[in-house]
Amino acid sequence: MALVVALGSVSKAPRVVLDVTSSVVWSGAPVGIVRTVRRFAAFLLDLDDGAATFCRYDPGSRRYVEVERTQALSGPRPSAPAVRASGDAYPGRRIVAGLPAGMQADAALLARSMGLVLKSSYWLARGTWSAMRSRWRAPDSAANERDELELRPADVYVSMGVDWQHNDLRVLRDLKRTRGFRVVLYCHDLIPVTCPHLISAEARPPSHEYFLDLARAADHVVAVSRTTAEQLRRVVADAGIDGPPISVVHPGADFDPRAREAARAPREDLVHTPFVLCVGTIEMRKNHELLYNVWDRLVAKHGDRVPPLVLVGMVGWGVDGLLARMRANPRTAGRIVALDAVGDPELVWLYEHSLFSVYPSFFEGWGLPVAESLALGTPCVTSNAPAVVEASGGVAPALDPLDFPAWLAEIERLVFEPREREAAARRARDYRQPTWHEHGEAMLDVVRTVAGGEASGRDVRLALRPEF
Repeated sequence: MALVVALGSVSKAPRVVLDVTSSVVWSGAPVGIVRTVRRFAAFLLDLDDGAATFCRYDPGSRRYVEVERTQALSGPRPSAPAVRASGDAYPGRRIVAGLPAGMQADAALLARSMGLVLKSSYWLARGTWSAMRSRWRAPDSAANERDELELRPADVYVSMGVDWQHNDLRVLRDLKRTRGFRVVLYCHDLIPVTCPHLISAEARPPSHEYFLDLARAADHVVAVSRTTAEQLRRVVADAGIDGPPISVVHPGADFDPRAREAARAPREDLVHTPFVLCVGTIEMRKNHELLYNVWDRLVAKHGDRVPPLVLVGMVGWGVDGLLARMRANPRTAGRIVALDAVGDPELVWLYEHSLFSVYPSFFEGWGLPVAESLALGTPCVTSNAPAVVEASGGVAPALDPLDFPAWLAEIERLVFEPREREAAARRARDYRQPTWHEHGEAMLDVVRTVAGGEASGRDVRLALRPEF
């Protein structure tokens, strides 16, 4: 049963100022956070009512700069630095891949360290130059005035991106006090607080402090799941802060129709080969180690009857040794395939042609690959992490990510028993989560409520299934 709770509206739509910093600096296939920013930007552009403006944060000048509407959905221009998740691209990656397997992990670590030094040096130089230029420039400089976006009292500023890296919430809070506009901030997860050991130090905000700054800066927070909302409420309450209202709006699970029409195989050898799919950054938190061990055991038992496991996602933190073992192990070399920079048309094809997908992550704020797989009618085996179960709507088997025998048995059953796989596909076809258009409408409900000063703090639920 569909349930959409509208919070009300105001007589005149406010101007939405969407911060797209995380979108315009990102290169390559978008991860979940970048996809969320771009899909809401696309929703606002499709409205075509002129009520939306786009901006980015410039750390050197500590200003919010207007972004042209034509640039709101794109990544960096060729002259701009590309930002990717920690540990993905690094200097000499192809050279490292050609080294003997025993040398690759150490060589990759060295290359990534060099890449981090180069990237940090670039941003330090750029920030220093921007700050010096702002100091030298006359206060009444016409160019300076044109660069900065004028945030007005009637505006609602919305940020859904990687604010701990691409924003400064303390600057935002001070600016809000002087200009009088309203602020809606998005909370994707609290993994840095709940599981700091599962992400790299450079990829996480400074523990609790970022989330407290979020609570202080926002007039309203949108959480990606009930799990995330409850965790944020606890962190804010434990700090003794009178936090803002929190709404829950599930992300969309559908793909752009143009991507579905253009669906194509990323590799010719997959066209006539049954395979199992896993989508997500290849990093420790996603628990690819478990899948490696499952495929190692399956091939040892069943040989060439085992379908390949296709991993889709950029390489993240803490998996160099795992990837080296995958390549060196005769049972998994060529049987586990890693694909990077996969666009939406290729991703749609992979979902639709896979036997089923797997998602054994230890912890998530949501679980977009689970929702996407099920929304396309492809069965999925997931971990029992609370937000992942929430994303699955209860229609997918949810297993303890540390229970290797359970994962081995479930994957073996779905691979070799077609009737069980078809039953799982029937359950997937009953799946319902919001579309990105419905997500956009719910976000606008929040914006209009905040603009009208009537935020109630109740959850905006786009969980289009009974509560569980």
